[in-house]
Amino acid sequence: MSVGNRRLDANLISVVPEKSFEGLPALRHLWLDDNALTEIPVKALNNLPALQAMTLALNRIWHIPDYAFQNLTSLVVL
Repeated sequence: MSVGNRRLDANLISVVPEKSFEGLPALRHLWLDDNALTEIPVKALNNLPALQAMTLALNRIWHIPDYAFQNLTSLVVL
């Protein structure tokens, strides 16, 4: 079974572990809004080639590294 969508919004998530999305190469939409993230989970997002849309609004992100989304080549909505 391939997972295309993952809703993790409004869960008080403060950290996204590196292997959180391992085995989900077909993931296209990811909701991470309304959590307690303080940084972009760059390592967790590294292997999501099909990711097209991701929400990060309503978090506490204070810095976005220049390379944060470089491996997300299909991303069109952020």
